[in-house]
Amino acid sequence: MNSRQILFKLSAAVLMCAATAGAQVKVDECFSDHMVIQRELPARVRGTAEPGEKVVLSFAGQTAEATAGADGEWEAVFAPLKANKEPAEMVIKGRDNTVTIKDILVGEVWICSGQSNMEYRVCGTNPRLAHKDKEAIVAAANHPLIRTIHIPRTRAANPERTVKVPWQPVRPDNIRPFTAVGYFFGLELLKALDVPVGLVNASWGGSRIEPWINVDGYRSVPQGEALAKSLAARTGGTEEYSATTRKYLSAMRKGLDESNAA
Repeated sequence: MNSRQILFKLSAAVLMCAATAGAQVKVDECFSDHMVIQRELPARVRGTAEPGEKVVLSFAGQTAEATAGADGEWEAVFAPLKANKEPAEMVIKGRDNTVTIKDILVGEVWICSGQSNMEYRVCGTNPRLAHKDKEAIVAAANHPLIRTIHIPRTRAANPERTVKVPWQPVRPDNIRPFTAVGYFFGLELLKALDVPVGLVNASWGGSRIEPWINVDGYRSVPQGEALAKSLAARTGGTEEYSATTRKYLSAMRKGLDESNAA
């Protein structure tokens, strides 16, 4: 076998591996072990697969199906579920592989958002704000029915499709950096409702409210139209952004032409 034949075979093998990898059905990272699904509302699960691939999901006695679009994205919807403290598994089957998400509960899911008052941790570093019994609070933080997920503070020009952080049952070894307000709120919910609780920490000290709302949200009310135009002009993929970019490039070209002429 000559070097050209070897190279051809290696190239073919690489392409076959790439094709196989591309065909794997995947679930967005925010759907992970230990998560909580909101009760009594349609439960939406999203992921990616080969365009046109059929995906079948099974959970809590229900079956949901979806077909990946031309962009490879799919979304399946389960009918509203009752609260359930018993851990369950969700099975997602594609053409060539199966994904299993374990230890799922159904209950209340709340977003803990806001500025520094929501961001401040159970064990923050500011002694003026620290709870006098924080070590006892941490030692008692063993609540398998409360699950948390902490959205990382990252910047992005457009809304991110998914987030690569895990859900975690509340334990003494992971509750220290979580939002104190959110955690105590979760404890009260568990006590009052006796159902699993999922807490999504999406706080950022000093942040304005505008970035937390998308363009369609502002457009849904007349008072938000001005903000919608401003935000759309800075959001890639919108007509306003394209117009702003063309205007900027035109001004840059004009400035360069004038500089060259000078």
